[in-house]
This record gives sequence, structure tokens and C-alpha cells, in this order.
Amino acid sequence: MFPELQRLRKLADTLLGRLRRGLGKSVTSPKTLELARGVVQEYFKAVRPIAEDGGIQPTVLSRTDTIMQDFLKYVQQKANSATLAETCSVAVSCLDELELAIMKLPAGVAHHVSDARCRQVLDTLRSLCPAAASSYEQGLLDLRAGERTSWRGTAVEFREALREVLDMMAPDADVRAQPGFKLEPDTTGPTMKQKVVHVLRSRGASAKLEESGAHTANIVDELVGGFVRSVYGQSARATHSPAGKTEAQRIREYVTLALSELLEVHFE
Repeated sequence: MFPELQRLRKLADTLLGRLRRGLGKSVTSPKTLELARGVVQEYFKAVRPIAEDGGIQPTVLSRTDTIMQDFLKYVQQKANSATLAETCSVAVSCLDELELAIMKLPAGVAHHVSDARCRQVLDTLRSLCPAAASSYEQGLLDLRAGERTSWRGTAVEFREALREVLDMMAPDADVRAQPGFKLEPDTTGPTMKQKVVHVLRSRGASAKLEESGAHTANIVDELVGGFVRSVYGQSARATHSPAGKTEAQRIREYVTLALSELLEVHFE
């Protein structure tokens, strides 16, 4: 599944749980209403363009479009939670259909969609942070080149691209100066997760987006860290095998998702 769809499903599931806990009442909580609008915006801004470009059948997109539009209308009217929960449940079912449709895409089409998104991120990096652009581009070139002796360096290049951007947008001194800042255990400076939160918070992003961004940064750090460490263990051969390339591709997707959010690059 595309990371964008994963994030949308998580938002929709969280929202549905909240709505079901308040059945029979009008929805007036600003946080719940903001989350509901966020689900619709995430679909039309991030998920739908990728699905459409990838060749998803119009009938699948049309049904999801209609449900999302109806859902937004009910949110604007502050309908009761039962109506919103029912519509949100249908929207989740539509996202399940969309996930199945994306999984059936030919490998070449899926790669084309991913490559188009990566090109937009790379173009933005070249103008804003050349050092990050160099690392990100090297990672992309490695994956396109085919076979390699090891994929460990490819994974590190992607992580360093994200780290370079975060160091530029959230210098250590600025993050440390924030009220309530505390170093995480076993660290000597702000983590990538803390820097992501700092950037999004300074931009006035919602708490849900902050949480999502921080989670993505954590995944990148954990994936790359484990991947690099594996070269010294019994599973070292995985970094040289097709499984190693698959892991590097997975890291690319998460880094691209994080950079898209940080740099406000949206897929066209």
C-alpha cells in the first residue's frame, strides 16, 4: 500500500472510533471536526491524485469521491454522530476497495507513480537543500541501477537526505529552545522525530499531523538503523539480496512521504 493511503486509513479509523463513542449526539468537538475535515483533505490532496495517475478505474474513484463529498457536507452541517459514523464507515469501505485496486496495479505502473512523486521531491530539494538532494538522488539512482553488492549505503543515503532537511529547517539550538524540550533517553541532541514536530508545530499544523509526521520519522530511523546493524549479524546476507533492495525501497517511500510533508510538496 502507498504510505499516503496508510496514513489516510489510520486517520479514518481514529475518526470512526471517536464517532462511535458518541452515537446519538451532535458532533461539536473542534478536534473531531478538524480530524473529519482532515480525512477528506487527505483523500483529495494526497491519495486520489496518486490513484488516478496510476490508472485506478473511474468507477472506484467516483464512488469514493461521492462519499467523501457527502461526508464533508455532513461535517459542515455538524450532523449527529450516528450519521457521520455511518458515512465514515462507508468511506472506510471505499478505501478498502481502493487499496485492493492499487495492489492489483502492474508493477511498472506502481513504480511510475512512485517515481513521479520522487521527481517532485528531488526538484524541490535541489533548490532548497543541495546536500539533501545529492543523498536523495544517489539513493534513487542506486535503486534504478538494479543489482548491487550491498543496499546498506542506499538506505543510509535516504536517511541522510531527511536528516539534512531537518537540520536545515530545525537547527538543534531552535529545537532545544522550545518550552518543555527534553532530550530523549540515550541521546545527546534532538532526534529526527523531535525536529519534525518542531517544524510542523511552528507551521501551525494539527496535533494529528504532528503525530503522523513524528511517527514517520521514527520509522525511518528504526528501519535504517536495523538494516545497517544487520550487516554485522547473522542476517547480513539480507543486505545483499533482493530482500535488501525491497527494504531500501520501503525506506525510500517513508522518506519521500516525510519530505513531501516537510517541504509541502504535493503530488500532481
